[in-house]
Order: sequence, then structure tokens, then C-alpha cells
Amino acid sequence: MRVYRIVPASRAAEAFLGLGGLSAEGRWHTRGRLVVYTSFTEAAARLEVLAHCASPHLLPPHVRIAADIPDRATIRRVDRAKLPSGWEAPPPYLPSVQALGDGWLATAASLGLRVPSALSATDDHLLLNPLHPEFTSAHVASPEPCVFDSRLTSLRR
Repeated sequence: MRVYRIVPASRAAEAFLGLGGLSAEGRWHTRGRLVVYTSFTEAAARLEVLAHCASPHLLPPHVRIAADIPDRATIRRVDRAKLPSGWEAPPPYLPSVQALGDGWLATAASLGLRVPSALSATDDHLLLNPLHPEFTSAHVASPEPCVFDSRLTSLRR
């Protein structure tokens, strides 16, 4: 399976190290954990960048990085229907949802955790645990420029 990350070009070298989770919390984890958030489609990855950017019109240059995860990799799936009400709300994130991801990371029972997108009812993301033994089986491609269409990043009145 192929997954995507879109990151500022200046952070391309660390895109699949999981370092962002050490300094910032996310919907599926609390601060201080190595975790790599990826999307199953480039479009979903772009949407996530825009949703987390305070000033889309000031986006620095970004790169798209694809990774191929072997079909035999262990993946756990979170059922959208079983998540608590409000799980998809903007920050602050629900502690129960973060605890779900933290627990998954702590057990290292699978390479990936397939989670629903909070921005799209039909998209999923794949969290990767860089400390899992299968992580080295992922093939990470070289970064490619990722330009955002100005219709998505311009200020509108």
C-alpha cells in the first residue's frame, strides 16, 4: 500500500522519523511520542496541511513523500462508528482518542494504525510507529516538489 506525507521542504529529511510527535500533540497521540502521520491519498495529505496552517497564503515550499508499506505489514484499524462523539472536532483533542493512539504506540503491536480522517468522511490516514520492527520494511521515496494551487491558499473575503 502507498501512503503520503506532505511537509515543508526544510523538514524533508526527517519526514519519516516521527520527531514531530515529540514536540506536539496530535488527534491520535499526546506530546512526547514518536509517530508518523500519513494519508492514503495525496489529496487527503494536502487537506491536512491546509487544515493545520494558520496562514495558507504564507506556506513555505513543501514536498510530497510517498512510502510503500508491504501488504504483509501488520495494520490495526480504528472503526469510525466506535469513536466517541466529537472525536473529529478541532483542538483541543479528546483525551480518550489520544489515549487510543498512545496505547497503540506503547504496545507496538502493529506497524500501522489506520484511522479515519476528521476532514473527510471517506478518507483514512495511517499512523506509523517508527519503533516497530516492521518500520524498516517501508520503502520511502525521494521527496518531490508539492505546489499548492493558489485557489486553496489565497485569502478570500
